[in-house]
Formats: sequence, structure tokens, C-alpha cells
Amino acid sequence: HDVTVVAAGSGSSDAPDAVWVPTRRPEGGGKLGALARRSQPEAVRAVLMERGLAGAVGASNPDVVVPTTVAALESSAAAARATGAVVVADPRFEVPRDVNAVEIAPSRPDLVPGVASGLAHHTPAWTAPVGTPVDGRHAGRSIILAYRRTDSNPGRYLEDALLRAGVELTVVDHLDTATLPAGLDGVVFVEGPYPALDVVGPPSHVPVLFWAHHGEHHLDANLRLAERYRADHVLLAHSWHLSHRFAQPVTRFPFGVPVDRMAGGLPWAQRDYDVAMVGAHLDGGGPYARRGELVSRARAHRGADRCAFLEGVTAAEMGAAYERSRIIINEGGTRHFPITMRVFEAIAAGALLLTDRVPGLSQLFDPDAHMVHIHEPYEQQLDALLADPASEAIARAALAHGVASHTYDHRVDELFAVLDSTTAARAPVQDAPPADGLSGLLHHDVEVQRAVQLGADELADAHPDRELWGVEELGDRLQPTSFEVAILRAEDVTDHRELMRAARRYLYVEGAAAGLEEYLEAERPDATIESFGAVRRVDLGAPSYSVKPHEVLEP
Repeated sequence: HDVTVVAAGSGSSDAPDAVWVPTRRPEGGGKLGALARRSQPEAVRAVLMERGLAGAVGASNPDVVVPTTVAALESSAAAARATGAVVVADPRFEVPRDVNAVEIAPSRPDLVPGVASGLAHHTPAWTAPVGTPVDGRHAGRSIILAYRRTDSNPGRYLEDALLRAGVELTVVDHLDTATLPAGLDGVVFVEGPYPALDVVGPPSHVPVLFWAHHGEHHLDANLRLAERYRADHVLLAHSWHLSHRFAQPVTRFPFGVPVDRMAGGLPWAQRDYDVAMVGAHLDGGGPYARRGELVSRARAHRGADRCAFLEGVTAAEMGAAYERSRIIINEGGTRHFPITMRVFEAIAAGALLLTDRVPGLSQLFDPDAHMVHIHEPYEQQLDALLADPASEAIARAALAHGVASHTYDHRVDELFAVLDSTTAARAPVQDAPPADGLSGLLHHDVEVQRAVQLGADELADAHPDRELWGVEELGDRLQPTSFEVAILRAEDVTDHRELMRAARRYLYVEGAAAGLEEYLEAERPDATIESFGAVRRVDLGAPSYSVKPHEVLEP
């Protein structure tokens, strides 16, 4: 993309090409100008500044405006309105809906253009198929499916559908492209729990696809994975306003209705639960505060015995609970607004989907005919839906529509449409990854975005896509658990406890690191240590999207 940086201030050597907007007006003017600036009310100064920023942004005629701070949001929105652009911002920013790419991109993909164009699936220009795909229809095709096969990974649904379609399928959790067989149609990577899969060998002679199924909070890692996996094409399950962030063509590839895993035919009168939800963070907290509120209010109002709110269960246990539930609540958190797997699982179970307004969901299901949006008063809404026979009819209509157009069997057909339109042409963009040392470990841990380091200044140049801070830069701003990783290259870490406390997930340690064992024994006794050559990685046991060895299933 062509990128213009607009900033407030008088200029900086760190951004010599930026367009700088003065923070005070009028500029110059000698003593009279200085007097005018001193006497200028703060409110007037703020208005002039907003206008100056909006004007400078608008002069670049942008497609996308990215405010990097809350203070830049108002001028970004004003510039977007004036130029027909959209605003892409941190999900914690309250972007006005009329310019918010999250809201607009699902129906206007042209407003968040990618570097390269993908197929138009699940856009207004695309017509969903109607009918049941025939088993064995892709006999003679051959695919390698690369993912960590866990109970909750959507790759399992895709795997089953590929086998039903008659595809010759090989499932792997690492790949050497030098061993790809003749006659192969393509390689499909599915995002999964970390660590990332290892890929070695020359550029693939067949198309490589990468299916990403998380949004903003995994975006930086997924951008790195698209490069590591040498993807020729990226499939996005949701968060379609992020298409412009990938260097590859992007096609929309949502989850599907797993009709082979759930039987949605049980009449509502025979179901045990009024309200259900399976997922993490049901007690709320952070970006899931609203989820916790919805769960607790439903439980208090309908009674705990009439609710199935479950965490840490298997896919089979989830399906059994959903099949016995009338209403399933969907709330995906405020950080990434996803079209979750829960949407499709609820529909497969024949339950009524009661959901927050999720951008893009109306491209798949009709809000009036196939689902109901949560509104206040919430408790009265639950009562009314449970008492109304039309609710069961909506659930049946959603299931019928899902079976006709949105099963994983339909997704397999879309997958081959993408493969057949994709050329295997991409060598890795980045140079060969570092093999060992601190830099090699940071490359290995693709999910790590923010780190603070002591004695390893060279890492910032080697990993420009990470946020790497030197401890000296932070001073007293260093706070506990404020970084994912603290990196220490030191013979003695006794005097660096504040730095080690700043890590939430890992410590990377190179050198003798005297005092490390004493620190861990005193403050992190449950931490575990793994060696990567001369570097030790201390796992602090923070909750994370990572796989445990016992969770990986055999093909």
C-alpha cells in the first residue's frame, strides 16, 4: 500500500517523511504571533488542531484511515467522511459506525481493499449455493491438510468434509516442501494453537492456502504465519475489515454448520435447557465483561438448572448440551467481533441463535428469519422468546438454510474454487529465519508481539514487526505483566527482578543468569524451563492459545 503518515507537532527525525500539523496556530508572526498563541483558549486550539489533522489526512485521498491514538480518532473520522474512506482502529476505540470499517467492510469489501484481490465469496456480489453436495464429488483430488489436530480446532470439521468429498487427504503437523508428492492439488494450513507449525524446503510447486480464524487479537501472529507457511492465498473466517493487512489475496471463508456432528431435530418441548453457551471466560473480565454479564443474568433469571453454561468441555459434550437447549447465546468479546463457531454450532443443534450484532453475519443468515439480536430488557426478551412458538420456527428455518448453503461440505467446494484460481508463485518474503539464539527463539514464538529486553538491542532490527523495547527506554514506566516476554542477556539477573516481573508469558534468558533460580523459587515456583540451545525459555504459565501435548489427537 501507499502510506502517508500524518502527525501533530513540528517534525521529528524518526519520521522525516511524515506530514506534520502544527499544534499551535498561528505559526510565526513574531511577538504578535506569540501573544496570539498564548492568549488562545484551549478549546479553540483543539478545534484548529482537529481541522488541521483532518485536512492533512484528507489531502492524501485515503482509502483507509488508521488513528493510532484516541486523540486522533475525531480528525480521522472527519477526514473519512470527507473523502469516502473508512476508519480501521484499535477495537477498544469507539469508532463512529458510519465510518467504521468493522461495520462497513462486510457489505463493501471495496472500501478496505487488499493488496491483491481474492474471490468474492460471501460478499453481496456472490450467490450462496442451494443444495446438498454429493459425497465423493471431488474424488481424484489430493490435499495436504496441515494443522494441530485438537478437539476444538475447526480444521477437524474441514477434514471430515474433505474425506466425505472423496479427497485423497494427508494430515500433517509439519511440512517439508521438498517431499510434496506429484499429483498434489494444494496444501491447506489451518490456524491452530501455538506453537506454529514448522515448514522447511523450497517454494511449493502447488498452491498453499492459510485459513485464519481469529481477528485482531491474533492478527500480528497470523501475518507472520502467512509468511512462514508461504501462503499464496489467505482465507479469513471473519473480521473481513482486516483483508488489507495481508500481502496475499484474501477470500472470505467462514466456519460451517457441522450437521454431521449434531442432530438438531429434537423438538423444543423435549429439551432440558432454556439457555446455553459453551466457551471460555463465562465469568467475564476484560474484553469478555459483557459475556459474563449475559451469562450471570440468564442464570439468575431462569435458574441454574435451566441453563447449560459450560467451559473446558469436549466438542462431543458441547454438542450434547446444545442439542438439549432451546436458546444459545452468542457473544464474541469486544476485541475482535468474530462470527464464531458457536453461531454455526447453535444452528446445527436446532436452537435459536440469540446473538450480539456481529458485522458480516447478515451475509450468511437473515437477521429477521434465522436469528434474533440481543436487546434490553434482556430477561424479558428471554421469557418472550421461550414462550413464543415462532422462536422454534426461526431455529428450524436457520437450520434448513444452513444445511442448504453453509455446511462444511459447501466450504470444501469453495476451497477448491480458491485452489483452482491460485497460482503457486510465492517464495517466502522474509529472509531465512534465524536458526538459534534469542533471535531464533523469538522467530519460533510467532505469537509474541510485545517484549522488553536487556542487553539484546540487535533484536529490534532483526524483528521489525515486533514491539521490542529496551528496558532503559521505559524507566519507571515498567509495570508488572505489561509485556508478553522479558528478554535478558546477562550473567547475573539478581538486580533485574522488576524486569522479570514485567513478563506475563515467558522469560528468555541467555547467559549464566545468576539469581534466576532464586527469583523463580520465590515468586514463580510453578514456572517451567525449556532449553533452546544456549537460550532458556521460562514458561510462566499464563493462560494462552497454546496446545498441550495430551490435547493433540491422532488422525
